[in-house]
Amino acid sequence: MAQVSSAVLVSAIAIALAAALPAPSARAQAAAEGGARLVRSTSGTRGVQQGSRYVIEEPRTVFSPDKDRQVVVYFEWEARPGTHHCEARWKDPTGRAVLVSPIDYQAPTRRFGIYWTMALPEGAARGLWAVEALVDGQPAGTHTFEVGSAAAVAAAPARPILSSAEIYKRAVASMATIGLVPTVPLFVIAFMRIEAREPWYIVLPYALVMAVFIYVLFDQLLAVPWPPALLGDYFPDLRGVIPSV
Repeated sequence: MAQVSSAVLVSAIAIALAAALPAPSARAQAAAEGGARLVRSTSGTRGVQQGSRYVIEEPRTVFSPDKDRQVVVYFEWEARPGTHHCEARWKDPTGRAVLVSPIDYQAPTRRFGIYWTMALPEGAARGLWAVEALVDGQPAGTHTFEVGSAAAVAAAPARPILSSAEIYKRAVASMATIGLVPTVPLFVIAFMRIEAREPWYIVLPYALVMAVFIYVLFDQLLAVPWPPALLGDYFPDLRGVIPSV
């Protein structure tokens, strides 16, 4: 029964967070009216389409002509829906544009992304490359990557992409370790900083408000018993200070 209650509580809090977390913020919407706002840029050698998003598999920023045959760079922005003229300028280590890739894209929603591919010949210049993106003629972000040896690629740290299921598992593990209430602001901060790229002056107040909201709703109003956390087992005094521990 305790496991069922914990699962129901976690699901309820997840629904509350999903409803409360902003999609694009008012700031992002206002910025988008004046131009595209870069959300993220990622590079790799291949990717897959997942719904409306293109996901780079095994993202990295170091490539070798001895091992890799191409470089794929993905940009994601927030801007007004509609047709946008997008352009990628690939610049070699000397700063010379070696490839210009224009495209007209019909964005159905405010958030949209485009990926570009450049072949990587054996004679590609070694050093730091840059891909400069433009949306409707305005600068919309720069992504840099390095072309080096196969040894440099092997030594570069990989950045795995977490699926929704893996993120949920880590959130549940955090709740079981430090408690539900402390996990909420951490989840909000991670989502808003990593996913939405919001500034700290928006993220921190929002995380605090969400933690207070969860505490008041589930602890004070609904009086839902919190599932025990490992942190409370090792430090019992914290249970009288931090709810859900």
